[in-house]
Amino acid sequence: MYNSMNSRKAKLLRLREMDYERYQWLCNELGLTYTPISSEWENFKYSKRAARKQAARKAFFSERNEKLLQLQKRLEEERVKFEIFKQKELDDLEAEMKSLGVQDMSSMETAYAELGLSDMLYRPPEKQNRRRLLLQRKFELYKDRAKQEIPT
Repeated sequence: MYNSMNSRKAKLLRLREMDYERYQWLCNELGLTYTPISSEWENFKYSKRAARKQAARKAFFSERNEKLLQLQKRLEEERVKFEIFKQKELDDLEAEMKSLGVQDMSSMETAYAELGLSDMLYRPPEKQNRRRLLLQRKFELYKDRAKQEIPT
């Protein structure tokens, strides 16, 4: 009986979270009233061991949160420093590229082309798709067959 009551309570709580209107209707039909769980545990007296455990848990989480906040602040400071460094490096690179005579720096290809080094730019080989290869072979086969069928 105890298991069935807990099961019904769990299902009702799930229904309450998912569809509150249906939950209210069902409670009215069954004549049930909802009492929050926290009110049952409000005046609960913990054992000494449980109280120590809860105090230790609170201390741990507060210390962890403080360390996380410190880490986030330090990370934000480092990010600001990095942004300044990054902007300085980009300005230096831009000035150096202009001194070499490169005006359009929208992509690596254009910059290499302006310097006359486009043949030195690495281009990875195209990956051959198996489906594309099969289609090419079929096309060549049909083209050869069409040439053989046409009498000259």
